[in-house]
Amino acid sequence: MFIVAYLMYKFAQLEQSGTLNLYHALDQEGEVYIPIPGRGNGQGKIQLKVDGRVRELDAITDGESLKTGDLIRVVEILDDNVLKVEELPPHKENNTLLFS
Repeated sequence: MFIVAYLMYKFAQLEQSGTLNLYHALDQEGEVYIPIPGRGNGQGKIQLKVDGRVRELDAITDGESLKTGDLIRVVEILDDNVLKVEELPPHKENNTLLFS
């Protein structure tokens, strides 16, 4: 009975909360999914790999408008779980999803 209780205890330790911690998104690179208006004039969406999963998150930018497929980096977490992003220069090797 002790062995079964010990095994149950160990299995319980393997559980993950499933809660997204946006602080893990800071300084991560991703890709624009839905265009983001420039100068903070509205929100778009980005695709970003956070905690081992690809997530779709709301984002704004202070720079120029970003179109679908542009590469971005998360620079700040704002209220209501909105991420502030900046555009990255395109990679010379290939311009594909960073997390494929």
